[in-house]
Amino acid sequence: MSGITLAEYDPAAPRQQLHALLKAPGALAAGLSERLRCLCPGIVVSHDSEGELLLVAFPEAGERAVFLRALVEVLDVYSGAPAGTAPELLETRLVAVPEVNEPELPFSRHFRLLTDPTRIIPGEPYLLLKHGTSFGSGRHPSTRLAMAALDRLAEGAVVFPDRVLDVGCGSGILALACGLLGAREVLGVDIEAEALAVAAGNAEANNQADRVCFSAQPLAELIGPYELLVVNVTGAVMGGMAGEFARLVCPGGWLVVSGLQGRQLGEMVEVLGRLGFAEVEQFSAGPWRAGLLQFGGSGSV
Repeated sequence: MSGITLAEYDPAAPRQQLHALLKAPGALAAGLSERLRCLCPGIVVSHDSEGELLLVAFPEAGERAVFLRALVEVLDVYSGAPAGTAPELLETRLVAVPEVNEPELPFSRHFRLLTDPTRIIPGEPYLLLKHGTSFGSGRHPSTRLAMAALDRLAEGAVVFPDRVLDVGCGSGILALACGLLGAREVLGVDIEAEALAVAAGNAEANNQADRVCFSAQPLAELIGPYELLVVNVTGAVMGGMAGEFARLVCPGGWLVVSGLQGRQLGEMVEVLGRLGFAEVEQFSAGPWRAGLLQFGGSGSV
């Protein structure tokens, strides 16, 4: 797995910076980096030789359109080169620029979400997060909607589910939230090595490493049953996983789905309904949607 990932897009961040992720085979990386530096002074380039990836962070100040034109200009140099010998633009994204003394973000009705350990108040439940560049800062609407569904489950259920699976765990924020809400065994899975390392560090920082762990193991290899599945991934990825949800969850167990936009939630609920899931509640923020469902249940908490 690559050691480079794009940081999370945060639409609420007051300061944003343009990042670009490129595939740069072999010896192309040095020349590509040099051309970009000449056209865009002040950029920061990270190189992963094993994954043949370049992560380009453009200066916060400046016209993003100018940066994008420079990127196109550099890539045009390789136009017509044989496949596998030219760089490829994989993605561009606006990412949050960390703020000094960033204000605390309301996240859950049951604990405080902190990034600064000096803000811990003895006796008050908290989740201390060092999210690095992995997905899961608590700012993205899909993460916040998933947390709203978990809050709803925690308030409506007699006992919070014991055994939990978090699919697409990122920084581990939702897995650790489940630990705070009462889960005794939580597994978070992700395909990104960096995300798993960050998540494990967050578990240690929150004294949850004894009950919350993380793995790159594919869903097909996992053994259920789980009382709760938390799935915060894109609709395209989620669609290919639905059958695994029904295999892994126990009868009467719960499923939180997030990362969906617009009609995607309704379409996913329809697919899941054919597998035995009943919708309990929907959550929304702008175009983003999340849902709380129960497997073989009555459709209520």
